[in-house]
Amino acid sequence: MIPGKYVKDYTLRETLGADGRSHMEPVYTGPVFRLRSGGEALRRSRLRLLLWSAVCGAGVLAPLLVLTPAVRQWYVMGPLALAILPAAMLVRCTALLLRNERFTRRERDTSVSALAPWSIVLLVLAALSLIGQVVFAAKNLYVPGDISVTLSAAALAAAGVRIFALRGAFAAEEVPEEPAAEQ
Repeated sequence: MIPGKYVKDYTLRETLGADGRSHMEPVYTGPVFRLRSGGEALRRSRLRLLLWSAVCGAGVLAPLLVLTPAVRQWYVMGPLALAILPAAMLVRCTALLLRNERFTRRERDTSVSALAPWSIVLLVLAALSLIGQVVFAAKNLYVPGDISVTLSAAALAAAGVRIFALRGAFAAEEVPEEPAAEQ
């Protein structure tokens, strides 16, 4: 199913299926986008994005592996649990940016343009968790095992900042249409 926002980017074409019946299938005919930067700069930016996405994944999973008193507090773990969604979306965006050179409008909107908003959400959630940890430390004595939670939230915050900073390297521009060949 094609979302309504992108329906004008597709046309229906009739194809003959393996069963001998004709089928209508959508074919993308909308604008195609590519990344503005290229060459070595793009390769370095992709490696950085891959690294920071891996940090996001580790930062989300690490507190789940260590059961400490801070993790049992909703105001510490709640933001980290909610950070699973933006971290997963950033990993998804990374996979698409590593795989493709050219993008449809929908891919551009859900990956290239989504880096900045998802990284900001990740940063806010990590900051909320860090604030929760300060509140927990003020209410209770410091527990040595809680450093893992603090490091995870700090890693998520750092990843959010770095991915937000990389957004310019993945700016997309529309590829001019190539003239149709005369037959």
